[in-house]
Amino acid sequence: MSENSHVLTPRFNTDNGEIEIISMGINDASTFPGFCADHERLFEEFENIKDIQNGEHFGLQLYRTVCREIVISENNIKTLEFLEGRYKDYRDKKIGESILKNLGEDTLNTPTLEFKKINFTNKDGRLSLIEKQIKEKRRYLNEFLYLFHDGILSDLSKKKFQKTAYKAHVFDREIPVALAGRGNFNIKLKSKFKSVEVIINVLPLEGKTYIFIATLKKFSNELNTYMSQFVNPLQVVSLIETWMIHGSDHWFIKPSVWDKIEGKYQKTILEEI
Repeated sequence: MSENSHVLTPRFNTDNGEIEIISMGINDASTFPGFCADHERLFEEFENIKDIQNGEHFGLQLYRTVCREIVISENNIKTLEFLEGRYKDYRDKKIGESILKNLGEDTLNTPTLEFKKINFTNKDGRLSLIEKQIKEKRRYLNEFLYLFHDGILSDLSKKKFQKTAYKAHVFDREIPVALAGRGNFNIKLKSKFKSVEVIINVLPLEGKTYIFIATLKKFSNELNTYMSQFVNPLQVVSLIETWMIHGSDHWFIKPSVWDKIEGKYQKTILEEI
């Protein structure tokens, strides 16, 4: 799916606060330096034959995907905690400067009292938002990623899927998209909706594309119900496009395919992401 050894991928531009599509060389695309050389060889069998031929191969790819998601989530939490501390310091400093300016240093500084710093314990909108994001990422780690990681490791060691479940679909065409990462879907149970968190993959190979999705074993029925909706080719393509916009942003597309999309639709897609 590469052209001139490059693919396209979405990235968040921190300068303008928008999602954009950038070009990336295939040696850098999807590279995850999270394993030592010995453990990287776990994936050699299906990488060398360029095909996924059995449940163990699917399990290993899911294991690699969840490891990457864990590293990203843990790093995101560290970044948010750093930004939270920096924002608190900046806010308190500016409020302290404002108090000094309005009251005057002579009012606060006396022979027995020296004004140094003000610390506020109250939350504002920004702090509440950051804390909410940190809480949600920790919940996602503890209630899904860590459980799935341990479950898929157990299943691989026992060569049987007992703690995790996956559904695989083999599409008989090469879809020009590769995707791996987190996702979720909603299933209606009686009078309410239930959100199910999943690991998703789209892997184009020679003459076909593997589309597979996995979750914890306890959600097997919900997973079967969800995947039963996608039977004909148009529904499968719609599924992948939905994952690209509402699921993982860790995906790559063939440059000429993206270039054929009219500019206004490219803009709409990126705004949706």
